[in-house]
Amino acid sequence: MNQNTIEELLSSLGQFEAMIDKAEISSKKKYFDGETQALKDIRLFLNGLISKIAGTLRTSIKHPTFEKGYQIALSASFIRTHFLLHRLLFEGHGVEAMTLCRKNLENLTRIYELDKNTIIKLSKKTPNVRNILGNLGKFLYPTLSEIAHFGTMDISALLSTKIESGIHSVSIYPNYEAEFQNLINADIVISLRFLAWLILFCELNLDYNPKEDMEILYVLGNMCIEEKILVLSKA
Repeated sequence: MNQNTIEELLSSLGQFEAMIDKAEISSKKKYFDGETQALKDIRLFLNGLISKIAGTLRTSIKHPTFEKGYQIALSASFIRTHFLLHRLLFEGHGVEAMTLCRKNLENLTRIYELDKNTIIKLSKKTPNVRNILGNLGKFLYPTLSEIAHFGTMDISALLSTKIESGIHSVSIYPNYEAEFQNLINADIVISLRFLAWLILFCELNLDYNPKEDMEILYVLGNMCIEEKILVLSKA
């Protein structure tokens, strides 16, 4: 390549990255301007509880096994992914964030599977999301999979599509859409299920008193019911 071509490529890259940065800042403003106080409280309390219990995992566990070690690694991955996907959603990357949400649902499934199975039995097998997590797996997992696989044209709505004069256009820049709140709610539901497991795991395997964290989780659950993020079964 000659020098002019190189300079043109680098200039295009710089302009493109600047546009992405601008779009991400705009998306975050859209989200935080529209976030209700109740949803903000749920988000902050949830993330605070995850952060608090994550610190507990730094201590040594009682009676370590390969399965418990695997569960701790999965938990660390779950926590890192949870915060990353929230950031992606705020910055307008809906499809990418929900691909990570699907990954966390699979992580959570494998964590539960390890409570009753050995690593050898589960090695190289896909987590059985639909059977292990009940309705959470049966209804949420197919939706997340459809988004991750871009299985239908409907998913393009998460990319800020427009139809003008009969022309269908899709934005290559991130943009926060109102539908993203449903995606955030999906992550909240998965994270509450993870926290319920994690608190019990810490109680059984660490020098840890779960009372305060269980009370916080109970309050969070009630807040999510009030905001209709969680819906109680009538059965």
